[in-house]
Amino acid sequence: MEFHSLLNRLTRFEQVGSLELEHTTGHGAPGQEPFQPELSVETNQRLPCEFEVIDSEDKLKAFSMQVLKAGQLSVYAGRNNIDSQVTKHFLWPEVMGVSAGDRPYLVDFRHAGRVSSQDYQEIMWNQFGPLLENPKVKKFGFDQKWLYTMCFHKGIHLSGFEFDAMVAAYLLDPTRTTYWLDDLVKNYLAEDMPASIDRLPKAERSTEEARKAHLVHLAKGALLSGPRLAREMKADLEKQGLWDLAREVEFPMIEVLASMEALGIGVDIEKGRALRNQFAQMLSELEKDAYEIAGEEFNLGSPKQLSRILFEKLNLTPVKKTKTGYSTDAEVLETLRSVHPLPGIILEHRHYAKLKSTYLDVLESVINPVTGRIHSTFNQTVTATGRLSSAEPNLQNIPVRGDLGKLIRSIFVPEPGRLFLASDYSQIELRVMAHISEDPSMIAAFRHREDIHKKTASEMFGVSQDQVTSELRDKAKAVNFGVIYGISDFGLARNTGVSREEARKFIETYFNRYPMVKEYMDNMITGARRTGYVTTILGRRRPIPDIHSRLRTVRGFAERTAINTPIQGSAADIIKLAMVRIYKRLSQERLSSRMILQVHDELIFEIIPSEKERVKQMVRQEMEGVMELSVPLEVEIDVGASWYHV
Repeated sequence: MEFHSLLNRLTRFEQVGSLELEHTTGHGAPGQEPFQPELSVETNQRLPCEFEVIDSEDKLKAFSMQVLKAGQLSVYAGRNNIDSQVTKHFLWPEVMGVSAGDRPYLVDFRHAGRVSSQDYQEIMWNQFGPLLENPKVKKFGFDQKWLYTMCFHKGIHLSGFEFDAMVAAYLLDPTRTTYWLDDLVKNYLAEDMPASIDRLPKAERSTEEARKAHLVHLAKGALLSGPRLAREMKADLEKQGLWDLAREVEFPMIEVLASMEALGIGVDIEKGRALRNQFAQMLSELEKDAYEIAGEEFNLGSPKQLSRILFEKLNLTPVKKTKTGYSTDAEVLETLRSVHPLPGIILEHRHYAKLKSTYLDVLESVINPVTGRIHSTFNQTVTATGRLSSAEPNLQNIPVRGDLGKLIRSIFVPEPGRLFLASDYSQIELRVMAHISEDPSMIAAFRHREDIHKKTASEMFGVSQDQVTSELRDKAKAVNFGVIYGISDFGLARNTGVSREEARKFIETYFNRYPMVKEYMDNMITGARRTGYVTTILGRRRPIPDIHSRLRTVRGFAERTAINTPIQGSAADIIKLAMVRIYKRLSQERLSSRMILQVHDELIFEIIPSEKERVKQMVRQEMEGVMELSVPLEVEIDVGASWYHV
C-alpha cells in the first residue's frame, strides 16, 4: 500500500545489523579487512553484501582495472550527499558508492593522512576522471545529473552514459511525487536495501544507526542501480513505447541540464540591491495607501486581520468561507477589486512582496562563491506533463509580462564581452492543438500565418478581421488558451469579466467554428476512460486514474488533465528535443556560445558577438525543424545586453 516511511522505520535496523565504521573515517590502516554488514539472512542469500572502502590512490587504481575489465561502472551518491549545498558549490560528495559488476565499493573522499583533504580529493579525482571519460565504459546509476555537473566543473567530459534509473522511473510513472532507488530495487529486483537517509524523520538522520544504514545504502545502491536494474526497467519502457523517448530525449537531457546548471547565469548585484530598495519603498507606499483606505493600520499579510477589515469594517460581501473564517485568497480579492479599491491594493502588495522575497531578498545568498553566478536547479522528474521546472531560485516564475517582471529580469546579465540571445516558440501549444485535432480552419490560419486570435475573434463575433478590436481579440485569446485547459463557462467568465451565459455562448461559438477541436477533446476523455492514460506526440504517457471518480469535481479535473496533457506535454517534448539537438551542435561545431536557461517555451543563450548570426541561424533551424507538424513551428529571436532586453 506504499506506506514507505512506516516500512523503513520497521525494517532499517534489521537490515543494517552490526556494521563497523572505523574504516569509513579515512584514517584506517592500509590493509584492513573490508567490513561486512550483517544483513538479513534472506538478503545475504540473494546478494554478496561485502564491500570494500576505497581510501587510497592504489585502491582506486586497482578498482579502475576492474572497471576497464568489466566495461561498466555504476556510480551512486544517494540524495542527501548531493543536495544543493554540494552541487551549488561544486563539492565532490564525501562518500559515494561505486560498482564494476558484481561487487560494491565505497569511495571515501575525506581521507587526510599525509596530504590535505583537498589535495587528496584532487588525487582521487585525477584517477577517477579517466574512467568517466572512457566511452568504452558504460555508465549506469540513479539521479546522475549531479555527476555530470561535477564533471563539467572539473573539466571532464563524461561519456558512455547508458541508463539513469530515476529518469526511467519518472517516464514510467510521471505522477509520483518522489522517486527512490530502494523502491525500484524492491519492485524490479525483489532485493532489500536500507532506505535513503532522506526518508527518515529529520531527528533520526544523525543517529549512529542511520549513519550505518546510509553507508550500506550507498554501496548496495551502486551495485543494484547497474545493468540488472537497467535491463528490467528498459523492458518496461519498451513495453509502454517509451524507450525511444528515453534514449533520444530524456537521457540526453540529463547532460544538457547539468551543463546549464554548471554554467549558471550572471547577475548585476548592484542593480539587484537598488531594485530591492525600490521594491521596499513601493511596498511601504502601498501599506500607507491601505491604512488610509481602511482607516487604521493592520498587518496586510494577516488573513485574519484583512478579513476583519474587508468584511466587518468595510462591510464587503464575503465570497467564500473556510474553516477559519472568510477567505481572503487571490480569487476572492480579484472578485472584490471591482467594488472597492482596497482588494486591488492588497493584490498589488502581495505581488511586490512575493517578487521581493523570492528573488531580491535572497539574491546574494544564492550567488555561487566560486563562480559569482546563480546556478538554478532544473528538475527533470517533477511535472507530470514532461515540462521542466526550476528551483533555488525558480527562474521560471519571474513574470514575463508587465513592468515588474521586466525589472527583475534586468538584473540577469551575461558575462562581460557576451550577449544574451533569447529564442521563443510562438503559440506552440495552439499549433500543437491544430496538429493533434486536425481542425482544417485552425491549420489554415497557421499555414497562412494569420493572427490566430484575430481570426478566432472574427469567426466568433461575426465581423471581418479588420473590424476586430483589441477587446474582442483578448476575449478570443482567452477562449483559445482556455480551451487547451478544458476551461468551463464559469472559469472563462471569471477570467474575462463577462457573464457566465455570455461565456457559455463564446465556447459554443468557438466549437462551431473549430468542430475538430471539440472532437479531439471528447476523444481524449473517451480514450483516457478506456486506457487509463493519455499520450503526447512522442508517446509520453500520463496516467489519469481519477477519470472514473464518482466525485464530479475530481472527475472534472481529470477530464481537463486528459485534454491538456497531450498538448502541453507535446510542447514540452518539442522544446526538449530541440535543446538536445542545439546542445549537440554547439559542441560539435566548437562554438563558444552556450545555452544557459530554459523558461517554458523560451531558451536563453549566452553568446559572443562574433557568433551571433551563426547561432541565430542554428537555433532557428533546430527549433523550427525539430518536428514536422501539419502547421509550421515559428520562433522569435532577440539579442540584448540583459534578460530584460531580449
